Amino acid sequence: MVSVERVRTLNDRPRKTSGPVVYWIQRDMRVSDNWALLYAADTARELHVLLIVCFTLAPSLGLP
Repeated sequence: MVSVERVRTLNDRPRKTSGPVVYWIQRDMRVSDNWALLYAADTARELHVLLIVCFTLAPSLGLP
């Protein structure tokens, strides 16, 4: 369970209760001690929906 002090609400819209929870990751690719990922997993578990982790490969990484 993630501490409420670590959660910041960005809008006042009601939470949807259907469909997957999507965690979009660009920079912080660690699994352990990743509070945002833990919050997404907790939310998906609470709603009984899938958790989808989406990684975006940024051109600024300079990969070939």
